[in-house]
Order: sequence, then C-alpha cells, then structure tokens
Amino acid sequence: MLHCIWFLQTNKRLSLRRSNLPIPIHLCAKVYEPVPCCRDVGHPCYQISFCHSMYLVHYKKNVQYLETMVDKLENTHNDIERMVEVARERGELIKYAVEAWLSSVDLHALRDEAKWFQCEVEGINSFFKGWRSRYHLGKAANLKIYAINKIYLDGKSFGNTVSFLAPPPSLESLPIADFVAFGSTKSVMEEVIAALKDDRVSIVAVYGMGGVGKTTLMKQVAKDIIKDKLFDKVVMTIVSQNPDLRNDLWTRLELAEVGIPNGNEHSGCKVVFTTRSLDACCMMNSQAKIEVHTLSQLDSWNLFRYHATDIVYSDGLHKIASEVVNKCDGLPLALVTLGRALQGRDRIVWEDAALQLGKSIFPQVDDHKIIVEDDLLRYAIGERILKNVDNLMEAKIRLHKVVDSLIASGLMLRVRRSTVVNGHILDRGGIMMHDVVRDVATVIASEDTPGFIVRAGIGLKLWPGHLENIHNCRRMSLMMNDIIQLPEQSECPQLLTLSLRGNRRLQKIPDRFFEGMRSLVTLDLSYTDIQSLPPSLSWLAKLRVLHLNECANLSDVSYIGKCKKLEILELGCEFSITGFSLKLPIEIMGVANLKLLNLYRGETENIPPNIISSFSGLEELHMLVNEFGDGSSCASFAEVASLTCLISLRLRVQNATFLTKDAAFGLQNLQTFSILVNASDNIVYRFALEYRTRTMFLNMLGASEEFAPWVSKLLGKTEYLELWSYGQEYLKNVGQLDAGGQFNKLKCLRLIDCPKIEHILSVDVTDKSVPLVAFSKLTDLSMLRMEGMKEICKGPVPLGCFLNLKEMHIQDCNNLRYLFSLAMAQRLNQLEQLRVCWCSEMLNIIIISEMDEKTEPVLVQAKLFPRLKILTLSGLPMLFGFYEVHNLYSESGLPWKNYMWSANLKKLPMGPNSAPNLKQLRSGYSDLMQKIGMGRPNS
Repeated sequence: MLHCIWFLQTNKRLSLRRSNLPIPIHLCAKVYEPVPCCRDVGHPCYQISFCHSMYLVHYKKNVQYLETMVDKLENTHNDIERMVEVARERGELIKYAVEAWLSSVDLHALRDEAKWFQCEVEGINSFFKGWRSRYHLGKAANLKIYAINKIYLDGKSFGNTVSFLAPPPSLESLPIADFVAFGSTKSVMEEVIAALKDDRVSIVAVYGMGGVGKTTLMKQVAKDIIKDKLFDKVVMTIVSQNPDLRNDLWTRLELAEVGIPNGNEHSGCKVVFTTRSLDACCMMNSQAKIEVHTLSQLDSWNLFRYHATDIVYSDGLHKIASEVVNKCDGLPLALVTLGRALQGRDRIVWEDAALQLGKSIFPQVDDHKIIVEDDLLRYAIGERILKNVDNLMEAKIRLHKVVDSLIASGLMLRVRRSTVVNGHILDRGGIMMHDVVRDVATVIASEDTPGFIVRAGIGLKLWPGHLENIHNCRRMSLMMNDIIQLPEQSECPQLLTLSLRGNRRLQKIPDRFFEGMRSLVTLDLSYTDIQSLPPSLSWLAKLRVLHLNECANLSDVSYIGKCKKLEILELGCEFSITGFSLKLPIEIMGVANLKLLNLYRGETENIPPNIISSFSGLEELHMLVNEFGDGSSCASFAEVASLTCLISLRLRVQNATFLTKDAAFGLQNLQTFSILVNASDNIVYRFALEYRTRTMFLNMLGASEEFAPWVSKLLGKTEYLELWSYGQEYLKNVGQLDAGGQFNKLKCLRLIDCPKIEHILSVDVTDKSVPLVAFSKLTDLSMLRMEGMKEICKGPVPLGCFLNLKEMHIQDCNNLRYLFSLAMAQRLNQLEQLRVCWCSEMLNIIIISEMDEKTEPVLVQAKLFPRLKILTLSGLPMLFGFYEVHNLYSESGLPWKNYMWSANLKKLPMGPNSAPNLKQLRSGYSDLMQKIGMGRPNS
C-alpha cells in the first residue's frame, strides 16, 4: 500500500542537520499544498516523488554546484566591498541594506560547509552502500544552494548603487579665508546676485578658465546671500564629471537626476553653477551667463603682495616679484599659491622660482598667437590628426569645431594677431593658450614616449643636439630663435614634425641634414633666409607638408619633386606684387598628390605652362601674379579654371584682361574665393582685415571688353563685390552681371567710378521673367562717383528685394535726383545707417510716384526706417526735403510740406512714426539740429 507524503513550506534557517526546509524551485521540487499520492505519472504528487529521487541520484552534482554557488557569492561580495570602499573615499553614505548584507555573509563558514559536503561525498564509496546518506546529502546540498542563491540574488539587486551622495557641508564651514575682492571680482558678484534676484532667471552660469577663481567667488556669494537672507536655504556642492584637464568637457547634467529642484514647479529655487565651458552654459539652458576674467596687472600685484607680504617692496626682491606676477598672467590660483609659497623665503628661493617660471616652454610672445587655417590646419593635416575627413574644407570645419570647443572650455583664448607688413598693421583673429594651460599641456605632451622637444622663442643659437631624448623625439619646435648654423646631419629617426620657422638668420641647410629624419611628415622652414633646399630633402619620402612661406631669397626648390607624398606646399610671399626670383622646376609636376599650393609670389613667367593643370587633385590654390599668359610660355588662367577639384581659390592679378577671355569653367565646386584684380596694396590690406569667404574686387581700368561668361558664373556665388572703372556700354544695371541669379548670394556691393551703370536693378513690367527675388541678402550698398546712376531700382520693386539692407553710402552721384520710391522705402525695415553726401542734383530722398499717389494718406502712419540710427545728409545744395509728391504741391491735402534745404527749413518731414531709433543726424550745416529741432511734420 502506498502512503501519503506531505510537503510543507517553512522559513527555518538552513543547518547541516536534517531539515524540513522546502525543496528549491530550480531543481523541480515545487512546493504544493498537501495532496495524496497516486500512481498517475501526470499527477503532481508523482512529480514531487520523482524529484526527491533525484536527490539520491545527483547528490554529487549538487555538492559540486554548491561549491560553484559559494564562488559566485564570494565574487559578488568582493565587488560590493570594492564599490563601498570607493563610495567612502568620495565621502558618500553607504546604504543600510548594503551594510546589513555584507555583515550577514560569512564566507569562511560557507566555505567550511562546502568542504564538509565534499568530505561526506568522498566517504560514500559504493552504489549500494549509504543510499540513505546519499539522499540526505543530496537534499541538504540542494537546500543550501537555495539559501546561498537567495543571498546571491539579494546582493546582485544592489546593481552599481551602494551609496547616497553625502549631504553638502554647511556654507558657514566652507574655507574661503583671505578672500580679497577686486574691481573685476566685485562686478561678477554683483552680476550673479542681480541675476538671482531676477524672476526671469532660474539658472545662472559662471564660467571662465581654470584657476581664475570661480569657486572662491561663488563661496563668497553664497555667504553674502545667507547673510542678506535672500533665500531660505542655500546649498553648495560639487558636481564634476571628469577632473582631468585633458577631458574636462561637459555633457548636459540633468538636475532632477541628482536631486536638484528646477523648473516652473520650483519657481522659488535658483541654481548657480560654475564651469570652464561656455558650451556647458548653453547645454544647461542657463538664462544668465557670466564670465570671470583674469585679474588686471594692478590687481594681480596687489593679490600677490597680500599673500607674499610687503617683502615684495624690498630692493632685492621687487624686480623678481614683478617677474613672477607677470608670469602668472592674472590667474588668482597661481598668484595665491606662489605668494604663499614664497612668503618669508630667502632671496635664492625667489630667484629659483622666477628662473623656473622663465623656462616656460612657450614664452609669452605675440608670435605664438596662431591663425587656425594658416597655421594649425597645416600641422593637423601633416600628422593626420583629423580623422575621417575627405577634403581640406571638411578638415577646416572639423578643426574650427575642435578649436571652438577648446575656447568654450577655457583651454584656449581667442585673440587678435597684429602683423606689420610694409608699414601697415594687419590685425587678424587668432588663438593662443594661456601660459598656465600651455605649460600643463606641454607636461602632458612630454609624458608621451617618445615625446616633444619645444625650445621656441628662447634665443637659441645652436641645434639642441646635446639633449638626451633627441634621438627618440617625435615633434620638435625650435621656432622664433636665432639659429645660424645646423649640423651636417642629425639622427632623429622618429621625428614626425620639425619647425625652424622664424630663424631669420638661418641661410643654409647642410646637404645631408635631413638624411636621419626619414619619418618626417611636416617641415616648417618659413621666415628663414635660406637660398636653396638641400639634396637630402629627397630622402623625405613620407613628407606631406612643407612650409616655405616668406623665404625671400629662396631660388632653388628642384628637390621638392622627389617628395611624392607631398600634399601641402607653401611658397608664398605675402603683400609683394613683384615677388622674388623663384622659378618652379618642371620636376614639381611629379608631386601628384598635392592638395594645397601657395604661389603667392608675383611673376607668372616663373610658372611654366602645364604645371598648374597637372595638379588635378588640387583643392586649394593661392596665386599672386602680374598677369596670366596665353599658355605657350607661361601659365594661363585656363589652367586654373580646369581644376575641377578646387574648393578654395585666392588670386591677386594686376592685369584685368584675363577677365574678358573665355575659358572652360571647371570651378563648379569652388566654395571660398578671394579674387583681387588690379588692387592697390591698401585695398589688399583692407580685404585681408575684412576677411570674407567669397570676395571679388574687380578694377577694370585698361580693360575694354566685357566680362567673359565664366566671370558671370563666379559673380553668382559672390558675397562681397567691389567693382571699379567698369564702363561697358551694354551694362546699364548691375543685375545684368549675374545672368539669372540676380545676386541673391551678395551681401555687400560697392560701385566706384562705373560711369555707364544707371541702375542697380531694372524691372520691365512687360517682361514675364521679372525676378521675384533679387539682392535678397544685401546688407551693405555703397556708390561712389557713379556719374551715370539715375535711380537704384527702375520700375516696380519686386517683393523680395533689398529686405535686409542695413547700410547705405551714396557719394558724388551727381545724376541722382532721389534715392527711393515710396514702395522701396517701406521695405527698408532693417536700415540702420544712411549717408548721402555731395550729390549736386539730389532733390529728395523719397519720391512718391504716380503709382504711389493713391497710397499717400497712409504715409504719415507708415513706420519708415524703424531701425535707422545714423542719418548723414551733407553737400546736397538742391535738396528740397525728404519727400517729393508727384503732381501734388498743395498743402491742403498733405500732412507735410516740401521745404527748400536752406535757412528756412524748420523741420525734417519724416512722419511721426518714422525713424524712432534715430540717434545721430549729421549735416554740413553746423546749426541744422537747432534749426529743424528734429521735429516731425505734424508737430
């Protein structure tokens, strides 16, 4: 007879003795309510009986799996212990559940129990002996596995979170001893507090480079807020994603995820955060962005003196102290640290500090302010720093993005770089590193093995062959020194980049000098006085970038043809129309991979035919020539026009005849260009200063024919056009120059001495092809000495024309009687400056034509020129007033009068709603302001 078996669930702890604990689910021993056994194999009771038989059969596997579970539990226990250690080091609070779990796990006891089970298994040596022991051993091991598995799963449930962020210390305990507020720091503090008081501001960002004092300032602001009771509660904490200088670029921090209340539902809560990154300010959607600048020279001295004490005024230390302060470049962190370190120290310690600071890798000289595209791009291309770029334009975009991120993070500074050329000061935007950041970057770079040798601008006269790491050096900068002589040969087999730029007394490079530098990819010899390149240049089979700009006496470059992988070759001499005697050798045609070529030197006859066109993959070309040839004895423009891969073109030519010669136009991919034809040096300097990406200056003096078709195609892409001395009979309006395009790319237009041009735009109402949009992006219009100009727009003004015009300058246009029709004037909502001078026939600024007569009553209500700030009317002897009404001169129907521009003119008739922002009215009459009283017609 079969007996009934009952299985009951219990919660008693596991022991080594026999137990009534439930059977683990994972081994199929499910727990059921008591049911009678039966012979039906499908019945649950039968299944449970079968599972119990498995204890007997698989007792060894159960014991083995028990050991595996102990191992897994031990690994989890160790992982959680490590996370707890890290959290405690960060000052975080460990969760109670984690601490309780760690204390409940006795790994030593569990390991002993696992060994006991193993010993019991080994004591059972036959199948028929000890079946009862096998059953109980298998069951006990299985129950132990169940218990360990539960503990294991409890531990895994913590995931990667074992702690809470520690509550911030009270602000009263924050250490800001010796805080000194200067003018600049006070203004920042005032701006922050004002922003916090502004109901429209919920997030305030305070940004600036590292060491500038942001955190110290905010600690003081927090204490001031508590003192003045501006908020009920003030909390300050540090939320940093990576303190490493090399990677301190933020991503957006979700305030709610770190427990910081923000948003409309917390309108009384304000957040102030400090960061090095302007990008972080934008990503955090801060309504107020406040920059902390470095200290002025005077404030720097006072802060340093405060911490170093008045010993800095002693005779022996004053000069040294001044050097130390200058080197700190206004960074409070550096000034405070050095001031405290040097306080009370002997003179020799001060001298050593000044000496060490004086050995900064890059001295603080203007020559180390660099232009991104002129300087940095070339080096980046040489060493393939920019990945996944297909052409130079993509490389420029990527590089600018990287530089912008570094600037926004405070790691680089945007500055102006001034260069004196032939007595002219050329001021262009550039970038540089702050001294402290630069030194840290150099230390980081020096950690690379093999590393850097940087001895720039320190008056070096000899090649640094004595340095221990020169043999393994990969990048060497000896720029801006006074090196006169180089060794016959230098073994630098790992060298990738070498800069001798600016060693102006260097005249000769030994023949074998480059033989030991066969890994070189970038070589900069610009601004040296070398006359030829050595034969060993042909050993540089990996060379990609070769800088030879401003090498005025360079006459032999024949060995360049051996550098088959060359991609960038610069032979330019800026701002010199005569150039220097440098004839390009035929061998240079072997450089088939060339992407950038700078030939801004001067003589076309020094460029043999077919050389330019041989560089079929050329993407950027700079040329300065007197005139182009016909292609038989020297280069022609047709060679330039045939370069289908060309993306950027900078061209200065003194003779304009090439503009009238037809050429197959292959420049469809051209994205940036600057073409200066017959331009004086002053014009060149102005265009260099006003750097634009799509520019044409065309002085047609001496050219008697009309533009070739390829010129019209290029004009259609132009953004800045200055046209001089164009006198072709066929050209009556400027719109004719851009066939079909109507200059919708053009932003700035200057017309000078073009006597045949009568209109900017001419619209024929009978012509169905009338453009709906023309000059839509034009912001700046200037017309000087345009004797034939009759009106700006002939016919009705298309709706999309001149909508963005901001500045107008009209001078010496003696056939011009008025500037605008009423319809055009009503379009000029963006106009800010209007200057009209020395136009002898000018009668009115605005004319109301017969077509406009029916709209006259609305003129008074019209808001003409709502953004006009400056109005200059000078040398206009025939001017009646601002408006002229066609065929209507009776005062009765008009809200204004036409006045003679004379002593009788009392008011400026512009309408009560016109020019609300007018700040300046300039005229040749000194008492005009008093006479007209800036009145309105109805006043």
